[in-house]
Amino acid sequence: MFGQWQTDAEESIYYGHGVDAEFVIFGLLIDDGNDKRPNRDKIFNAAFTKIGVATGSHSTKTKMAVLNYAVTYESMQQPTPAPVKVPGYPWTQDEVSIKFMGSPCTIATFNAGATQLEMTCTIPVNSNNDNKAVAVAGDHIPEIHFEGTGYAIVDPAVTATTLEPVLTVGNINGSPSGGTLITLPGSNFGFNLQDSFGTGVTIGGTECVLTSVSNTEIKCKTQAGAANDSLIVTVNGKTLTDDTHYTTAGGPVINSYSPLTASPVISTEMTLTGTGFGTDAPANYVVTFIGTTSEPNKPPKEIICSTISVTDTEIKCKLPGGKMGAYKIQLLKVGYGYAVNNAADFNFKLSITSITPSQGSFEGGTPIVIRG
Repeated sequence: MFGQWQTDAEESIYYGHGVDAEFVIFGLLIDDGNDKRPNRDKIFNAAFTKIGVATGSHSTKTKMAVLNYAVTYESMQQPTPAPVKVPGYPWTQDEVSIKFMGSPCTIATFNAGATQLEMTCTIPVNSNNDNKAVAVAGDHIPEIHFEGTGYAIVDPAVTATTLEPVLTVGNINGSPSGGTLITLPGSNFGFNLQDSFGTGVTIGGTECVLTSVSNTEIKCKTQAGAANDSLIVTVNGKTLTDDTHYTTAGGPVINSYSPLTASPVISTEMTLTGTGFGTDAPANYVVTFIGTTSEPNKPPKEIICSTISVTDTEIKCKLPGGKMGAYKIQLLKVGYGYAVNNAADFNFKLSITSITPSQGSFEGGTPIVIRG
């Protein structure tokens, strides 16, 4: 507190796009919108001999100005600032907290001397019983917080502790067309998707979209383009490259299908021919026809072809009708990913099989029957 008003005090608040002094005073004198003109009365009140003014930004009204009026005002002498605590002057353990490698570090020993403070701390161990600390990769210096004062300043001579991400992954076979859900066990990853410390995965330069992150496991879904190339994990600015464990050998391939076209108004049994389909249960295969064009601001039309039967070289499915146009065929094998598709686009078309009669009058008026 800088002082105390005496006898009486009032306040006016002005909101607007500018706080030019003359503009503010005129605005308060006009006092538009206030029937009794209270701000005008305050300014013209001869009893007020003191005024204090502050201006600044406002979250919704852009600018604001505050005017405080007083009959009299008595300044108060400012107290001498208390000395700032320094390490060992004397801190207690309850006033100090430490964070290291992304985790809270529990103080184990605490010695507050006359000129320095010495502490040791331990970070928690993962719950998966591997006895590894819950720590995040990166270059780390302890963050020491003193209650009521703030964080300790780190001497430039202090050397950071470097921690690298670790992978303990086995061989993974994925699809070059993407859609493979992969699990990457290891350590020193981020804590979750929101607090990931920049955790990311690429395969052959293509992003593997994260679905979950923990300190010991990353799960992600591959995209088209992920091939037999480097699997790279990045955490908190540290990068790990694995050139040996991700491959795209084998896997399902669609070479052709029949029929090439179908009616948009009736269901059609489709046959997909190829290699490497496997012989899993039909429920593990999802065949989707995806439109090659779409309306503005709308996703492409998708039609599910219900799987009927599966062999290693042939899949049969029932396709309902759909909107006319071209469609790409997408095959998802659950547990593997999307099949490679070497087939041309499929088309929904209306076909005409006959027109009766085949000729009519030049003047029109001939009834005809179209079949298809």
